[in-house]
This record gives sequence, C-alpha cells and structure tokens, in this order.
Amino acid sequence: AIPTRTKDEKVQVAPEARRRANCKFPGRQKVIVSREWGFTCFDRDDFVQWKREGRIRNAGVHAELIDNHGPLAAKDAGDLHLTAPRVHKIPVHEE
Repeated sequence: AIPTRTKDEKVQVAPEARRRANCKFPGRQKVIVSREWGFTCFDRDDFVQWKREGRIRNAGVHAELIDNHGPLAAKDAGDLHLTAPRVHKIPVHEE
C-alpha cells in the first residue's frame, strides 16, 4: 500500500484519484482513512487540542509532543504545562 496524505476537505475525492492512478501501481490498492493526524502517531482530536495548547512542536516532516518530563533547567518557559498531555482513553469494543 502507498500512503496518500490529503487535506480533510479532499478526503472524498482521494479514492477516485487513487482509482485513476491504479494502473500505474502493481497489485491491489485499498483506501484506508486513518484516525491519526497525517503520518504522526497522534489521534486527530488530541493533535488539534495539543496544537491549540502549544504542546506540539514542528520537527520537520513529523511533530513532537512537548511533555512534562526532564529537567526544568533544560525547558523553555513556554514549554512548561501544569497538566499532563495524555489522557488515556478507554477503547470501546463491541462484544
């Protein structure tokens, strides 16, 4: 599978574009819409919230989460947050 990155408003036309380019790539191509933001490991809701709070640092082609670990002397004043960024969500499974 070849990952394709698109904006949220272009998600509806991305499968058609992949279908038209299908003959250029060997094998079966399937379209999967990820819960994560781009090629990061962060969920969309968490990424938007952390970006608003200033907890995401742009690191070139990926993003880094600014957390509360490490020595205080090594952190900038803007990188200090009072609460932890991750709130572990309980997954909902149908049984």
